[in-house]
Amino acid sequence: MSAHRAAAVLLALLLSTGCPSAPTPDGDDTEDASVSPDASVADGGETDGGETDAGEDGGSGSDAGPTGPFVQPTLVTYPSIPLEALSGVALEGLRGTWEEEDFLSFSYQWLRCSTAGGFKCSPIPEAILPVYVPTVTDEGYQLMLRVTATNILGAVQAPSNVSLVVRPPGPINTVAPALSGTARVGGVLTVNTGTWTGAAGATYTTAWLRCEETTLVCSPIPGETGSTYTLTSADLGSRIRARVTATTSEGSVPVRTAPSEPIGHPACATLQTTAAQFAGTVANVAGSVAWTRPELAGTLDGMAASAGPLLPGERTQRLVMSGFGFELPPGGVVQGIELELVGWSSAGAGVHLERVVLDSPLGPVERTGMPEVWGTEPRTLRLGGSADTWEQSWRPEDISSPEFKVVVTVRHDGPGGADTVHVDGVRLTVHYQSRSSVGPVYATLVSQGSVEGRVAWENPSAAGPDDAQAATLTLAPQQQSQPLQFTGFGLPLPAGKVPRGVKVEFEASGSRNSWLAQFRPFYLVHGGVLLTDPSSAGGNSWLDELGYVEFGGALDSWRAPPLTHDQVTAPTFGAGMELFNISSAQSVTLGLHSVRMTAYYDVVVARSVRTAATASSESNTLTWQNPNNIKARDGALASVPGLSGDGASEQLTATGFGFALPPTAIVHGVQVTVRRLTLSGSDTLRDSTVRLVSGGGPVGGNRALGTTWKLPATDVQYGGSSDLWGRAWKVEEVNDPSFGVALAVRYAVVSGNDHPRVDSVQMAVSYCVP
Repeated sequence: MSAHRAAAVLLALLLSTGCPSAPTPDGDDTEDASVSPDASVADGGETDGGETDAGEDGGSGSDAGPTGPFVQPTLVTYPSIPLEALSGVALEGLRGTWEEEDFLSFSYQWLRCSTAGGFKCSPIPEAILPVYVPTVTDEGYQLMLRVTATNILGAVQAPSNVSLVVRPPGPINTVAPALSGTARVGGVLTVNTGTWTGAAGATYTTAWLRCEETTLVCSPIPGETGSTYTLTSADLGSRIRARVTATTSEGSVPVRTAPSEPIGHPACATLQTTAAQFAGTVANVAGSVAWTRPELAGTLDGMAASAGPLLPGERTQRLVMSGFGFELPPGGVVQGIELELVGWSSAGAGVHLERVVLDSPLGPVERTGMPEVWGTEPRTLRLGGSADTWEQSWRPEDISSPEFKVVVTVRHDGPGGADTVHVDGVRLTVHYQSRSSVGPVYATLVSQGSVEGRVAWENPSAAGPDDAQAATLTLAPQQQSQPLQFTGFGLPLPAGKVPRGVKVEFEASGSRNSWLAQFRPFYLVHGGVLLTDPSSAGGNSWLDELGYVEFGGALDSWRAPPLTHDQVTAPTFGAGMELFNISSAQSVTLGLHSVRMTAYYDVVVARSVRTAATASSESNTLTWQNPNNIKARDGALASVPGLSGDGASEQLTATGFGFALPPTAIVHGVQVTVRRLTLSGSDTLRDSTVRLVSGGGPVGGNRALGTTWKLPATDVQYGGSSDLWGRAWKVEEVNDPSFGVALAVRYAVVSGNDHPRVDSVQMAVSYCVP
């Protein structure tokens, strides 16, 4: 017969009035569920790939507790070291916490780390104690402690957080120096010294820095060492910072101010603005940042994949990790997936985890909305958990498949400054349940009660076996059925095995609104005696269409005393139930086609921990179609069909606007007008980046807006007559054919897709002629 399963609900209820109560057991039978070890991490950070071996399920009696290590070392909390690191001052590392620490030995290795060319760490010779005193050689580097826990079953390594850059001892800054003044050419900026402790008798020196507006890459301004600085035309479009150094006999400590606003022109007597020009040349340009050495994201070993520099509004390509090598037992039940990602950024400027996807033969499931900004030291970000299936009904073979992978994208949403992101690795823990079972087997005996005022089933004997017949029942409003009892299952549980759970399935069908018929009550029975309390169970509904209504499961003992082998194999072991029509107006007609039972034993709750064997960087941008349609405002559209998920468009780059400013002109601002619309009009699209370009690449700040794209077509302005987009422009740059604007769009919601469309892009330049 055809069948489908309804959702399972625990519960159990009464056969008839006056039933005898269940006997009190002679002893306590404790459920035995073991937990497998984490996969260990061997020297060098490679995962050893140990899966859980499900052992035999124990018999009755209480657990005596562990008498020695029965799993490889299991980390609970990560090691840690102090954040501040001074040469000559001891650092004390903490090993973290571990399960079964009494059976572990620990070893230590301090590492010296550099962010140059990607985050890399190397062991410091002979630094193998929990306490380490940094030396002058460590200055300019960061430090990390790697702890190795070992028992007779293996070794597991765990990294600590990373310290700040090691510096000489000296005064401590508590309030950073700050700038004041007017950020225009000809204006004067003043810096104070800030607030310090341990600075008695300190001397202070100042250096002024000129910084690129977006990346905040700075260089010293020659000869400027006083507490004030007069801005010049060389500063136009840049940001200014001051570096104040406090010096005592203990050492020198430099601290920088926050950057100024972009330096603007002095006031203009007569501001002129060109006519808004259309582009002469249009092109698609790649719009996401690739990962460097993505393979380093495969293991948690202090070596990291990096992507950058990321400018505000930009995102990384997809970091795709696969080859986890899970070998979950067939027939197991996946109960949850926990993902741990160790990541950080170089500058802490505003990058965050944008999207994490678990992809498998079932299709992708994802997590978004993770705005927490990554700091400059490694930290573990956790998603999911032991009971979180990511809204997916996983099969063991889906996770064990070579097609199973994790996809990560990171985005920069900070206000300014370039940043580079680093991912040390991703570790997955799959929590699952493995078990053995017998069944399903069908009832061979059906008996009906005779309670006064109840409605009897017709042909009740047909309700047990799997055949073409069915028991039937019609319940008027508020009527209750006679109780049915199903026995004679004859479950062939192997000798010596202890049942851990029982599942009963009713193959049901009915008339329209059969859900009005509810099980009241339902229970297990043995030898005519109720094994479960009927007062606290019930409520599952009947089905309109043919399918199975389930009760119980692999670890469900039905709130009964622990079941025994003799009980479930006895011909008198079975289940009983009644139905009640909860409606006050409608009658229902029901059919019961068969009843079957499954018993579970050797149930093991386990987990498997893996890191990826391979990782790669994959593009997540789509190409604009018909890009040349933006050269005129005529209703002909450039578009990106089917933007969805973590996708973004390539950069629609418009240049060749044909400006011809006078040679002596001073550029004061640039305004871009984009006539844009969306196919759906449903608030799914947002700007990713809007930047000026010159000489073949993006220059200056991101002017992307936070508003969503709309219907109908709308003219949207970026920049303005006094906005230099974060830098000073020379006349020859604006007049050059390579001067223009680049626009990228991103999909901003989780599901569905949309089509960004652009009718035209125009640009106008405001300037003064002295």
